[in-house]
Amino acid sequence: MKDEFEKYGFKFIRANEDNIELIRNWRNSDFIRYKMINQNIITREEQINWFKNLDKVNNHYYIAQNAESLEYVGVVYLKILKNNIGEPGSYLIREDLENTATSTIIQFAFSDYSFDSLGVDILSPKVNKDNTKAFKLNMEACKLVVEKSTEDIHYFEISKKEYFENKKINKLKTFLTKKLSYDKR
Repeated sequence: MKDEFEKYGFKFIRANEDNIELIRNWRNSDFIRYKMINQNIITREEQINWFKNLDKVNNHYYIAQNAESLEYVGVVYLKILKNNIGEPGSYLIREDLENTATSTIIQFAFSDYSFDSLGVDILSPKVNKDNTKAFKLNMEACKLVVEKSTEDIHYFEISKKEYFENKKINKLKTFLTKKLSYDKR
């Protein structure tokens, strides 16, 4: 597990005592909070206690930033469950990034990292029923696990092999990384 890594034009910095307040402020914004499963406002004390008690071996939180401009763009995270199953999540920190390639490419970068560096065999995202964009993205790449899904939360799964051999994912990764390179010109 690394404190920092770079992939697809983005830099990922592991959450630490110095940046958890920044993460809390983003997470509490209406833009982000209403897409989350837990929609409560998080106090400073709750954030400090959460981080202090967080199992940092099985929970990986990173701030994503543009590697060139160092502009913050989002947060990605992974909770490793039993049997090397990882429960990923992410959110963008600004509304103007919502309909860009940024969300998808940081998720791909972190999925690659989760499989290659964190030893996860299966990614199993869970999505709030009101988060239609996350639902659509996961429907494209993963299989919906109907027996686990509820009225409020949709569960998905994709194995390491399925992920790296998925032609749609590989084609989209190639397209997005080329687009990002082209947009920088």
